[in-house]
Amino acid sequence: MSGFDQHVLAYDAEFTQTLIGKAQRDSVHRFVAKRLSTNSTVLELNCGTGEDALWFAHRGHRVVATDVSEAMLKRAREKAEHLQQIIFKQADLTHPEQLPDISADLIFSNFGGLNCLSPQQLTRLSPALAARIEPDGRFIAIVMGKSCTWEQVYFSLKAKRAWSRKSSQPVPAHVAGEIINTWYYSPQEFYGFFSASFRMGAVKPIGLFVPPSYLNPYFRNKPAMFGVLRTLDRGLAHFKFQADFADHYVIELIPRVS
Repeated sequence: MSGFDQHVLAYDAEFTQTLIGKAQRDSVHRFVAKRLSTNSTVLELNCGTGEDALWFAHRGHRVVATDVSEAMLKRAREKAEHLQQIIFKQADLTHPEQLPDISADLIFSNFGGLNCLSPQQLTRLSPALAARIEPDGRFIAIVMGKSCTWEQVYFSLKAKRAWSRKSSQPVPAHVAGEIINTWYYSPQEFYGFFSASFRMGAVKPIGLFVPPSYLNPYFRNKPAMFGVLRTLDRGLAHFKFQADFADHYVIELIPRVS
């Protein structure tokens, strides 16, 4: 059983249903909605407990949602049992051949799932994604960058290591009692792994003023303060140069047409 299998019961309570989780997911959805035509086919990577798959399905899209964790998939199926337009499949992205053989209008990965893959693994994933996307499709990923300002300030004040995202080596993350190796990538680094098959589209910060999810206990009882931060994110967090200073960034990659 993986750490993500054991984390399934806590994930929605600790992120999905929190002020921070809802605000960051809303920013992602607003970005994606502008780039997705009606009746699209979506291939989702690391779907977790299925929140994004539900969002796509409720807007009329067909979704094939994948995750390495069978426990996460079980929870996602429970949420979506009334929706026939979602198919859930187990797939380990370190073995790209496990991905469903479909042609998608959108390949989508939310909230740092691809940060669990090494540079070599991401490079191997690139041609598999290119083979599963329509020529006019989009690959949109939400990635954890290398210079989150909130994190640097927060951990500096607590006299803890504040610069771990800067490392070029995997950083151990503790998930449900297990250690999951995590790599942090700048937008340009991330693009480099996929540049043979994709060209760069838009890049936007997610969580520049809205803080990382581990600060939810502090903001839970401060809705007015949080509302100001969310308004700042909506009004001012739009530019590529800001992306690496946010908790996450969204990057759009467009298939190269030969």
